[in-house]
Amino acid sequence: MDKKIYTLRYQTFLSMLKEARAHAGLAQRPFAELLGVHQTYISKVEVGERRLDIAELSFWCEALGISFDNFMNEWHIRYVAAEIAAKSVRAKKTGRISTKAKPEAKAAKRPAAKAARRPAAKPIAKKTLTTAATKAPRKPPATTRKAAVAPVKRLSRKVSK
Repeated sequence: MDKKIYTLRYQTFLSMLKEARAHAGLAQRPFAELLGVHQTYISKVEVGERRLDIAELSFWCEALGISFDNFMNEWHIRYVAAEIAAKSVRAKKTGRISTKAKPEAKAAKRPAAKAARRPAAKPIAKKTLTTAATKAPRKPPATTRKAAVAPVKRLSRKVSK
């Protein structure tokens, strides 16, 4: 069971909670007073920082003047519709559903005789690859730098006594 707040199921639930409160004509503060809680509690629930359990949801529905059963039925209908829409969008993005027929699909529909009459694809010409053995050997660098680096002068301060 996925308890994440970013699932489509939970986001649908949160949007319905906000919508039900707004439809009742209540801002967060008056609604919180009706429930006997602080306004930040309402805000955290609606944002998804705090989850509601079933008993709390029944109190919310009662305070909003809506039936718990109707709320849950409406939520299920909206969630299923949103999931179908999301699957459709994902399928279009991944290319599983296409509005245009692909050439492979067209070829699969043709009879074998028609497919046999089509000219065969030309083979790709292989390029000759040059290997290290066929190339002329590289010359070593003319001279390498000697490790003659000037010694670093260190400055030291004499501490006066």
